[in-house]
Amino acid sequence: MFYAKKTFYSPEDYNKQLRRYMNEYNNFPMRPPGRKSPNEFLSSFFSNV
Repeated sequence: MFYAKKTFYSPEDYNKQLRRYMNEYNNFPMRPPGRKSPNEFLSSFFSNV
């Protein structure tokens, strides 16, 4: 999905856009695991282990 909708002008541009996308994705609340973002879910999982 990320690659299909983006245009990259240089390797630096690619890295910048990918970091921004991953930051947004990993901090956006998801529906199934209690409306937590992936980062929040992993944090709570490993704090219970």
